[in-house]
Amino acid sequence: YDSAIEYYERAIAVAPRDALALTQLGSAYAATGRLDQAERQYELAIRADSYVPEPRLLLAQARLARGDDGYAAIEAILEPALGAQNVALAADARATVSRIRLAQGKGEAAEALAREAVDSAPESFSALTALAEALYDGVFSRGLPWSETLKEVHSLAQRAATADPTRAMAPFLAFRATSAVGDKAAAATYADRALRLLEGDRTLSDAPRDEIRAQIEFVRGVEVKVEN
Repeated sequence: YDSAIEYYERAIAVAPRDALALTQLGSAYAATGRLDQAERQYELAIRADSYVPEPRLLLAQARLARGDDGYAAIEAILEPALGAQNVALAADARATVSRIRLAQGKGEAAEALAREAVDSAPESFSALTALAEALYDGVFSRGLPWSETLKEVHSLAQRAATADPTRAMAPFLAFRATSAVGDKAAAATYADRALRLLEGDRTLSDAPRDEIRAQIEFVRGVEVKVEN
């Protein structure tokens, strides 16, 4: 990544308004954990070419990842990406809006958007995990069928892990689903996998990384107390 950053910086020195180079530099910064610098590059890419959808999607995802709750502004950034010709990119944009709806307490709308995203891009990590999150939330907030829904959450998490085995969110979602149905052996395996991936997962900012770790530790602590 350091070499990539060096070459993208050289490219931008030659062509300061090259939206693709600015976007790729932002992605390289994100991959090395420099999320503030990544956001800055995405913003510059949008200013350079407001019609390019990729930096819009990446900027919206980055702001959500760090806990920005300015949802209207984030959706405004995302809007052009929803109609992108790139099907996978448009699906990821829809999945990002799904996460906004879930944060707003609109679980049914979140599920509908995520299902649309999965239908159009069945191997999209973002779409698969967005749907899993909406369904898991729906078990508790909307009374969705317990066993059937958690089974689907588990299946979606496994598909997401296949799509990208380097990210912690997929095994974490599988951990939540298997814990909820009382499968302690599977839950322990997924928890260990999620924790192992957390440190190297540069798609997560500090807040969600800490939240995942805390939730796993909490569930494990509850299980120990129950057994004692």
